[in-house]
Amino acid sequence: MILTPPPNAWVCTACGREFLAAAQEHRTPLHPCPAMKGLMTPFTRPGVAAAVRRVAREDYSMGQELQRDEDGKVAMAVVVTRDDGEDRAILAPTAVVDLRGL
Repeated sequence: MILTPPPNAWVCTACGREFLAAAQEHRTPLHPCPAMKGLMTPFTRPGVAAAVRRVAREDYSMGQELQRDEDGKVAMAVVVTRDDGEDRAILAPTAVVDLRGL
């Protein structure tokens, strides 16, 4: 007989979306959150008090593809702060290279 562990339950404290993940997954799942205007946002465990905030990109970005929300605003991260720590979804820029001139 093979015993299968129950799935892990997750919830988004910003939009209320619920998610069940396989028990073998050892990562915090992300989702495009409507409350964060489509930015990838970490879930938290049900019953955990958490605050979700968007971190604006404040550095110079020359020719990079940047993560933008539905309003076109550039974001650097989404941070979920709990009593015992925090999770971050870092929205790293993507460099662009033009190879046509090589």
